[in-house]
Amino acid sequence: MDDCKPLAGGSGLSTGAAGGGGGVGDEAVALLLDSVPRELLARAALRCGAPARALLFFEAVSHINNACRVISKVTLITSSMTLATTTSS
Repeated sequence: MDDCKPLAGGSGLSTGAAGGGGGVGDEAVALLLDSVPRELLARAALRCGAPARALLFFEAVSHINNACRVISKVTLITSSMTLATTTSS
């Protein structure tokens, strides 16, 4: 059963004495793990029988997609307002 405990450092690596000391190699591994798309992690979690972890990753993907849509809408509104102001002057 998946209890969905947060991963140390957000990348799945242990820190401190139990994690191997936090050397340069650990940073490279952390960068590699952080580069894995969240949707891929969610699908892998589902296949491994960890639905809570899968939901966590799917929510992260959804949040990012929603943020991108909001930014696009704000940019569109701002640019149209600027265009309307310059054409009416």
